[in-house]
Amino acid sequence: MSKFDPSNWFHELKWNGGNLLLWGSVGFGLTVGALAICYWKLRPAKRVPAVIFDFDQCLMKIHMWATFRNTSLKQIQFPEEYFGDPEFLRWLIPALHDKGVKVAVATFGRQEVVLEAMRTLFGQDQTFFGTHNVSTPKDFGVPEGSSMGSKNNQLQALSKKFSIPLKDILFFDDDSHNIEEAKKIGVQAQEAMPLTRTIWEDVGEPWTRKMLRQPLRFPE
Repeated sequence: MSKFDPSNWFHELKWNGGNLLLWGSVGFGLTVGALAICYWKLRPAKRVPAVIFDFDQCLMKIHMWATFRNTSLKQIQFPEEYFGDPEFLRWLIPALHDKGVKVAVATFGRQEVVLEAMRTLFGQDQTFFGTHNVSTPKDFGVPEGSSMGSKNNQLQALSKKFSIPLKDILFFDDDSHNIEEAKKIGVQAQEAMPLTRTIWEDVGEPWTRKMLRQPLRFPE
């Protein structure tokens, strides 16, 4: 019968305890990793939001309808100074598109004027704006150039077309009445006359941080 050796017993205890601690740590790490993978797979998907812009005195610096009304499109020019902030817009619209954010225009003016302005701004082959996402009164059987009281019918129609809740829409307009009416139906709305990078910093960046989990910031 072997004699009990306290030093050997203590050594065995240290060794087995170390192994237990080691494997316990490995197991804990694997568990945490598995939980993290499950979280990223099962977490709610990022919402697909939309930004909707007014045209006259919002994307544009001037009021195109008041200036040109029914002038032939061939006679209308779109110089840089007509746009609110062309450099900023050339960054913002593609940046929103790249993040999967829907964009649209809601105007009381003429659709063909909006589209020609966008072709001037982004190039003749631009695909950011088309007849599908430039809403005018003619979509509701009303002549273009007519006020419909507010932009709410247009906002609701675009919300339905995009399958995006009204609460996930950010709307910019130069008319405070349109802004207040849009808020009544749950749209986040901001007066912009015209839309500038400063307004975007104050409103757009926090909104994209909430909707996209990261702010969309104009590069300095």
